[in-house]
Amino acid sequence: MSYQRFLIVLAGLFISISSFSQIEDQGLPKGLTQEEKDAARLNNYQFPSDRGIETPPSFNNIRTAAEWEEIQALTIAWQGYTGILKQIVAASVNECEVIVLSEDPAATETFLLNNNWGGPVDLTNVSIIQTALNSIWMRDYGANTVYGNEVDDLFLVDWIYNRPRPDDDLSPEAVANYLGLNIYSTTAAPNDLMNTGGNYMSDGFGKAFCSELVIEENQGGNTGWGPQYPNQTEAQIDGIMSSFMGIDEYIKMTMLPFDGIHHIDMHMKLLNEETILVSEYPEGVADGPQIEANLQYVLNNFTTKWGTPFKVVRVPVPPQESNGLYPDQNGWYCTYTNSVFVNNTVLLPTYYEAYDTIAIRIYEENLPGYNIVPIDCDDAGQAIISASGAIHCITQSVGVEDPLLISYEQLPNTNIDNQDYSLQAYINHRSGIASANLYYKTAINDPYTAVAMSNIGNNNWQASIPAQAFGTRVYYYVEGNANSGKSLNRPMPAPQGYYSFDIINEVFACTDVNACNYDPLATIDDGSCELAGCTDETACNFNPNALCDDGSCTTQTFTLTLSTDCWGEEVTWSIADDQGNIVATDPPGDYADQTTFTESFCLSPNCYTFTILDSYGDGMNGSAFTCAIDGDYSFSDDQGNLIFQMEQANYGTGTSHNFCVESSEILGCTDNTACNFDATATTDDNSCTYPQLYFFDGDGDGFGDDEISLTTCVNPGNDWIAINGDCDDTRFDVNPLALGTGEGIDNNCNGNIEPEEALDPTPCFADLNNDGIITAPDLLILLGDFGCMMNCSADITGDAVVNSADVLALLAMFGNNCD
Repeated sequence: MSYQRFLIVLAGLFISISSFSQIEDQGLPKGLTQEEKDAARLNNYQFPSDRGIETPPSFNNIRTAAEWEEIQALTIAWQGYTGILKQIVAASVNECEVIVLSEDPAATETFLLNNNWGGPVDLTNVSIIQTALNSIWMRDYGANTVYGNEVDDLFLVDWIYNRPRPDDDLSPEAVANYLGLNIYSTTAAPNDLMNTGGNYMSDGFGKAFCSELVIEENQGGNTGWGPQYPNQTEAQIDGIMSSFMGIDEYIKMTMLPFDGIHHIDMHMKLLNEETILVSEYPEGVADGPQIEANLQYVLNNFTTKWGTPFKVVRVPVPPQESNGLYPDQNGWYCTYTNSVFVNNTVLLPTYYEAYDTIAIRIYEENLPGYNIVPIDCDDAGQAIISASGAIHCITQSVGVEDPLLISYEQLPNTNIDNQDYSLQAYINHRSGIASANLYYKTAINDPYTAVAMSNIGNNNWQASIPAQAFGTRVYYYVEGNANSGKSLNRPMPAPQGYYSFDIINEVFACTDVNACNYDPLATIDDGSCELAGCTDETACNFNPNALCDDGSCTTQTFTLTLSTDCWGEEVTWSIADDQGNIVATDPPGDYADQTTFTESFCLSPNCYTFTILDSYGDGMNGSAFTCAIDGDYSFSDDQGNLIFQMEQANYGTGTSHNFCVESSEILGCTDNTACNFDATATTDDNSCTYPQLYFFDGDGDGFGDDEISLTTCVNPGNDWIAINGDCDDTRFDVNPLALGTGEGIDNNCNGNIEPEEALDPTPCFADLNNDGIITAPDLLILLGDFGCMMNCSADITGDAVVNSADVLALLAMFGNNCD
């Protein structure tokens, strides 16, 4: 490195130190500071070892608890932002024990009892433990609640903390020792795993979510601040999570470009086993496109524990109040998903009223009955969000010793008003379940009706809510009662809390026009949509989960060739589609110096932007310093055609190239029975036309003869039409729309002689007694002959039968003289 470059680096370090000193009173930020990295390298930092039990638990049916389950304690670390911590304690002491880790318990107690930040806190349910600490970020280094035998054998699981903060890394032992719990640690090979609590959430039944940070930090190589990362394949990571925590489906999502810590609790949260709360940015802003891409990845590839699609609730993201900026403009990473369950209470980070009221309403609507407690995370002097964290980041919970586990799929809105609504709940406790009840009501202020649930085996209980009329909303919850005498409701705040569904007169089916089973008559989506995608196994974008082909298959592959100068670690790149979604990015870890790399991937037809960045700001202009070479990059298709390449080595902090991928498919009709079959077409475009059946129209009345027809792709001429039904193609006045002519013929081809089609009788035809006038005696004669068929004297209409048509004809002439 040249002397000039060294001076620039030194100046940057000084600025970083100066900036860091401004928040030093609040402790370390959530992210890793440059000063920590430098100190760790200087002191040859090594992760603390020999922590807890370093072999997998030997219990059967290991299960990690979900956040909404019953907890015995909430833990926090007293390291800065004491006003926020005090509010957390005050809001939680009536729900559970609050364990406070502190380096100075006396000072912490004094603060909790002073008049600031809401006044003195009742310390009856507060335990302050003296423990060495480095930072406030308890979620990331705290241990996780896990059970053996699903609802028994409580223990804690701790990972290697991804920061050189040894006191934090060891602090979970203080909690475990205080509660008398065993703690298992993924700190020794072959089970060494680095992970962080902010990048982890579980549904309580073996499914967990995280970002690909867990892969990046466990693939070996130097951390950049001293020790080596654990070296585990993704399959090995999954195996460790399974054996220590019972996680059998570990869902990993692409890291977000503007979330510097890559923790999913900053943009999503599970509200229950089937509902995901997700941050929503304005279209195209900050991490919005990648969050949406990640969400679609989850929805398209994974389901709830019941095999149903996840429900999605969106909550708007506020920009930083002081400047109106989002993270892509260096604004703070404000988030409402960074909340925490504390039994019947939810602690919610808030920022300013314009957005807070919306977030509170969304939480109240989706978690009725819970006590939603807002805690300002953007308060002057207590703006914890400026350090890239909020409430979830600084809390960790410990589950109860004997959880009463209740789980059931919520009843959806329905258009059924004549059948009962059956609900099946999974209920388990280590002592067994004595009974269970389903409670329901149809008006919010009415009392609940209890329905005893039946044990149908394997910890499953069933009951039904009676059928209800359209327009009814049903409120309900489940109560479980253990043999030990313990009872619990789900949702936990019931009867104040509840789930609900509506009986509505709508059509429930798939409303997604891109799905295989799209129903144009559907008015409400029922979650049944079947994924469309590329079903060609030879295509590079083959989707094994697609149930029908959507014509997106492509075999076009592209290659990025990148050669680094002497500072490969400074290079990052990404490819985004025309909606801003990241479709490809540099692999985890720094590029090696003076090395050529090739990255190959598929791109579907679309327009894209390739962006390459340099963290130092001089592109790959290595020769301008002490490096012997410049870097380079180029992008080509699978035929070797150059699409773009580096224009100049010094591209500053970054540069972009726009390009489009044209479709290689040929659209047309692929049905060989169609008139316009195209043998060269590779993808059907729904343009197929088929042979038409024509009928001969000899009289030109617009209706063809049923007996004379032909099928052809070409219109045979004016005498042929596609409409049939003419029973006499020699007369223009005979067809299905013709009016009666009074000639006694079937003018409208319906098989009957209508009154208006019958012969127009003269008055004397109705003078059946020949007295010269049509009167009652004539009617009596007709009625006496009613029903006669063939050669009937009273057949006025001449249709060979005496019926009501003759009666009507006579009455029409009643009183007329025959003269």
